[in-house]
Amino acid sequence: MDINKIFRLFEIDGEGITISDEELESIQKFKMFKDTPIYKIGMFVKIILNYNVIQNQIIKIFKESNQDIDFEDIEEAGRILHYNRAFEWIKDCNLEDECWVEGWLFRNDEEVIVGIERLNFYFESEEEYEKCGILYEIITFLKSNLASED
Repeated sequence: MDINKIFRLFEIDGEGITISDEELESIQKFKMFKDTPIYKIGMFVKIILNYNVIQNQIIKIFKESNQDIDFEDIEEAGRILHYNRAFEWIKDCNLEDECWVEGWLFRNDEEVIVGIERLNFYFESEEEYEKCGILYEIITFLKSNLASED
């Protein structure tokens, strides 16, 4: 039985579009890549470094809704969502795994460290110490391996 033939039996969006072997292979490779530490670290860094952009977009959406809204509550909700979503990407970090180590070394710079420290400070204030332990391990690793800027 050819599994590719089974996948081709399904339509995409009801349009009758079939997936070629090459497209199916590409999709499978991307799904595998999404499970790698380098991808997860990249998504984490993107979320952490875009905090202000995301926060401003959330506020803008609610301002345009013409409703009487407490923007402090919106900012707090945005902060909670932002930090928890960012942490989800790295919650399984294992610095004994070479893939995680290489991923962090690739992304190691002062801006990333500051972002992780801000995240750690947030989780300390929320008394989520297990998360702080993971973040502290990453911060320590990054600081001890930060490339010197000559």
